[in-house]
Amino acid sequence: MGAQRAGNKSASSNQSEELEGFGVAVVREEGRWTVKALTPDALTSLSAAETQLRELRSSGAVFGLLDVDDEFFIVLRPAPSGTQLLISDATAAIDYDIAADVLDALHIEIPDIDPDDLDDVEPWEEGDLSVLADLGLPATVA
Repeated sequence: MGAQRAGNKSASSNQSEELEGFGVAVVREEGRWTVKALTPDALTSLSAAETQLRELRSSGAVFGLLDVDDEFFIVLRPAPSGTQLLISDATAAIDYDIAADVLDALHIEIPDIDPDDLDDVEPWEEGDLSVLADLGLPATVA
């Protein structure tokens, strides 16, 4: 599955280069949407992704979309009360640190699945399915 294994927290920062995918910040201000690329460390560090989004300091809606290794995606939306999170595949926490960090932030245990059995397990989402509902995307679509 992935280049960055959960439990490998001391891995070098070069691992972000090993992961494929992308991270973008989506901002709505004055009725216009803009998209900005996040740095590669947003794919390996939830706190880095949150920091990059918070630094945008927009008065409008801001959220991040992370496609990690073409295996799963994360939607994150920083707010003063805490970051809203949605991960498309909770089983990714077995192989990816950032997915494990998302589950930790959601106070959800990492699934107890043998890595060899992952191909036989149907993935499931975790988090706030209504993370973008106020922007017109109903929870059933996310």
